[in-house]
Amino acid sequence: MTRTNGAHGSGISKLRDRERFGGRSPNSVNVAANNLLLLLSQQRTSPNEGPSPDTDDVYLGPTSYDAVFREDMGSFDPDILSNDNEEPAEPDNSDRPELRPQNLQQCVDAFLCFPDEELSEKLLERYFSYCDVALHEPSAWYCLRSLWSTWGSDLKSKDRLRLKNMAESVITAPRIILRTCRSSAEWLESFTGKHLRIEMIGNFLAAFGLAAMTIPEWDPFFTAPKDGLPITKKQYVFKVGTGSETCTKLCTMKAISSEPLVWLLHHSQLLQSQYSGDENGYLWRKAGHVATAVTSLGLHREDATAPRSAPFMVAELRKRTFGAVFIADKQLATFTGRPPRLSRRYSHCQLPLDLSDDQLMSEGEELQKHLAQLDAAGWNQGAKARYVTLERGFMLMSLLRDEVLEVCLGPSAEVSPARREELKQRCEDTYAHLPPGIRFDITTPICATEHMLCGQVLLRLEFLLHIFLLERLPTTADDTHSNKQNLINISKTIIEHVIVLARYRDRLADFSYGMTWAVVYFGLPSAGILTLELLKQHQYPRQYALSLSRSEIVQILSVFLFCLSMVGPDEGNFKICVRMKKVISRSLDRVLEPRDAELEEMITPGGSRQPLPDVDMPSMMGVDDDPDFMEWLTSVDWEKGPWADTF
Repeated sequence: MTRTNGAHGSGISKLRDRERFGGRSPNSVNVAANNLLLLLSQQRTSPNEGPSPDTDDVYLGPTSYDAVFREDMGSFDPDILSNDNEEPAEPDNSDRPELRPQNLQQCVDAFLCFPDEELSEKLLERYFSYCDVALHEPSAWYCLRSLWSTWGSDLKSKDRLRLKNMAESVITAPRIILRTCRSSAEWLESFTGKHLRIEMIGNFLAAFGLAAMTIPEWDPFFTAPKDGLPITKKQYVFKVGTGSETCTKLCTMKAISSEPLVWLLHHSQLLQSQYSGDENGYLWRKAGHVATAVTSLGLHREDATAPRSAPFMVAELRKRTFGAVFIADKQLATFTGRPPRLSRRYSHCQLPLDLSDDQLMSEGEELQKHLAQLDAAGWNQGAKARYVTLERGFMLMSLLRDEVLEVCLGPSAEVSPARREELKQRCEDTYAHLPPGIRFDITTPICATEHMLCGQVLLRLEFLLHIFLLERLPTTADDTHSNKQNLINISKTIIEHVIVLARYRDRLADFSYGMTWAVVYFGLPSAGILTLELLKQHQYPRQYALSLSRSEIVQILSVFLFCLSMVGPDEGNFKICVRMKKVISRSLDRVLEPRDAELEEMITPGGSRQPLPDVDMPSMMGVDDDPDFMEWLTSVDWEKGPWADTF
């Protein structure tokens, strides 16, 4: 398919003013950043009230070695556990691994990946317009502008010596412990300007990479010469991704946890997913690093660990951060069929309030006014849905997914029909009680904005995938027939919703990753069920007792093949789509071929039905296919086990 400029603007070249979820245009973002500057000047802490010195910000839980002291010291002198009388240690930079020459040079390489000021602003605007957001938008804009105002001359120089000096200054600067900050302004200043952290450089580079992944390959951003040569999308994303990875490596050397580090690890995971695909083993390890950072910082028990004096905006952003990581954890666990790293059983899974980024910065009476506009569950009433509205919806779905995965991935995947129906009913009730602005009904006309449409469909698919996974569970002999019929029906529904995104591909061209994710994550398992059932019906028509319209399924799978072909070679999951396209295409070829007489069903002399033989899937792959993939395909148990082990 050839995409024209008129389909969705002209990429990074002409970022147009637009509303995101009914949110802000670029001009209003500038106003928000200026308001943040005013907030900083009003809340700035006096020098003698400065934050704590550089130290590890590590969470220790209620069973830790010092828990009994911390729990019962409220009625005693707090100085008993204080280290204030100890002589402060002189900073020793002689054995800091991040200051070794080779690591400083890598830090310089990361700085050299940073685009110029104008381009960095355009890429950040595109990130907030088209990508999954893990940052507070006004704070990110303030941080970027303070970066250029403080360190701009060094970055613009591209001089390695000056950048080396900048790296040493950033690395050795005293770090402020974010959890001790008593105001939003103090919290923001702790990682911006002269307190700039390597984490934020890495966050911006990863955000620029995510933004670049939404730009079409033909855009002048890639085709125009750079340093005398054009650059491909993959090359640019690899460049900024490598810089972001360098920042991650330097941060882990410092062994200090912080919210910016969690953002960086989360961004790095998202970028790795889009660049190299979700079956990549390195991505699974990255997800483990994110979960480790979240728990070491205590974000999974935020209500129990946050100081009562924590600024409102900071507390809410921590909830958003944990929510984004928790959602990604459940999605990757579902995709790979592996246990999730984070569990609702060990987490205080609080939903962030449904407030806009600007409303989070308000205080006093204005804040109370905004809070009064929320209902008892924390949803905004009457306003347009926002990014955080969708995040709340995905968080509720992820909490249910955690329960579903416990059943699907546990030692015994057997579940009683009553338990399965109870889980299905709770999934349906939860989705039905979501705000209308984030629900999707395939039978009604579509009037949502591009970004909201994509979010609505993906949220609906998350709900449908709950039902799919539950219907895949082993059943008793009495309800096997009805269960398989339900599985066929839900598979058709899922594919129909994936096709909705393909139908509006021109409107959603800037959200191509959402389309790819829907095809691979939701579509492939469902297409696998329909393909196998169609083959069984074709080979043994009299023995096949389920209701399956051959014509309808062939049409659905044919359109799904078109969805697979829409995934381009510059996307991480391209190879998966190519492999599955071969399987489905050859399956349809077999179904549409005339059936030989010897393939009639097998009936016992007494007329009872024999179990359907296995379908010969390897013969449809061809001798020229990937041997490793062939080995995987032939080892699959097509009738049992988690769906992630089949497709």
